[in-house]
Amino acid sequence: MTNETKGGAPLDAPTHPDPYNYYAQLHSAAPVQFDAALNAWVVSSAAAVTQVLENPVARVRPATEPVPPGLLGSQAGLLFRHLVRMNDGPVHERLKCQIARCLDAVSDETLWEIAREAARQCATLTEPVRHPDGLTSFCYQLPAQTMGLLLGLPAALPRAARLTSLLVRCISPGSSTADQLNASREAAGLLWQLFDELLDDGVPDGRLGLLWTLQHAARDDGGGTMREAVIANAIGFMTQAFEATAGLIGNAWLALAAGADAPDTRDAQATAAFLREVLRHDPPIHNTRRFAAEDFELDGSTVRAGESLLLLLAAANRDPTLHAQPERFDPSRGPRHAVHLRPWAPRLSGPAHGVGHHRRGAGATERRGPGSARRAAAGAVPPLTERACA
Repeated sequence: MTNETKGGAPLDAPTHPDPYNYYAQLHSAAPVQFDAALNAWVVSSAAAVTQVLENPVARVRPATEPVPPGLLGSQAGLLFRHLVRMNDGPVHERLKCQIARCLDAVSDETLWEIAREAARQCATLTEPVRHPDGLTSFCYQLPAQTMGLLLGLPAALPRAARLTSLLVRCISPGSSTADQLNASREAAGLLWQLFDELLDDGVPDGRLGLLWTLQHAARDDGGGTMREAVIANAIGFMTQAFEATAGLIGNAWLALAAGADAPDTRDAQATAAFLREVLRHDPPIHNTRRFAAEDFELDGSTVRAGESLLLLLAAANRDPTLHAQPERFDPSRGPRHAVHLRPWAPRLSGPAHGVGHHRRGAGATERRGPGSARRAAAGAVPPLTERACA
């Protein structure tokens, strides 16, 4: 039997100040429902969402549309075609493994050090404790600063961050004007040129950043097309981190402002537990899409090849079968994982990332997905704590 949601409301929920009553009602009615207005299956339970994320026939793009039509023929389209988090298939799976190995080679200590240094620099520039606008700037500048330092391009960082802010507007074309889309396509070309030149110039100051680590890993495995993939995915790190981690930082501040106990920022484990609970309790990505490449069964319903699914990650994380008293913010819940996206993990070890509908920001960068995002956001916790307690 097919249950139906009403009028595309699942896409409106993330912009509501408190969408969780709606999510709870949706989940209690039926965890898998078909929304005629969206022409998509709406999936809200933790079990069903996880089943889809782990299903290899549930793809991140429609089989007939690997690149969004609005990006075809542009540098942004070429970039999108190479992103491992937006594509399936053997070539992308191999590259996912290479990227995962490179990311895993970055130690936790290095990530923490980079994030904290970036936070100090951004706090000095934006003064988030003193100015509301400074808090917004801080949320966006910190991810770009952290990822730029991790990639190894400090000298080019201001320009790269500026172009990234323009490029992200073409990732979700429905929320962009024609002028913004044109500017973002132009930014894609300029970013591509910048990263191409950086690779030609060689390793700066003898420091082997992630960009050159990826280049060496790809060089061992292929030719020119791998260079394109390295550039595209390095830019992808910047775009995903830009709005993605900004949303996590913003939601961390909201949790503190709402009365959550601030973690001891000298304790890395306590800070990580706090941010992990932010990701569960009020995630910056509320939903993501998948597309059926073949028929499959889901909670008693048959999803047909070609149909799309809207996975409500925020609803799944409030599923009482997964977490007791899910509405309560509790960093002591322990290491039990929330339902989230793992953008860089190979298919065999976990689901890949898709485009989410963002609320108060966006996304998160695990494998080093939410893991890297949490470390970048961890650097933000001291100034955010100071602001929330001011």
